[in-house]
Amino acid sequence: ESDFSELKKKFRWYLLFVDAPVERRYGFFMELLKDPNDARMTYEEFCIRDVAETESEIEGLRRLSDCVITNTGSIDDLESKVLEFLSSISPK
Repeated sequence: ESDFSELKKKFRWYLLFVDAPVERRYGFFMELLKDPNDARMTYEEFCIRDVAETESEIEGLRRLSDCVITNTGSIDDLESKVLEFLSSISPK
């Protein structure tokens, strides 16, 4: 957290947090399989892994973020939300 505060002080630095419901993350995971063994992972196993220690640390990033976007729509919807955030932090 202190590293993040230092970055914000020294630089014009922002943290954008993109989240998605667990069902959607499981779908992304299954589409982007990096390990063939993961193809056998059930939704329930994924959910257990989703609350593992490293995943729980991600919630800390959410609290520190300048903006949270929930990715529940299309890629175009996500792009629109990201562009809206970028517009909000751009110098006028």
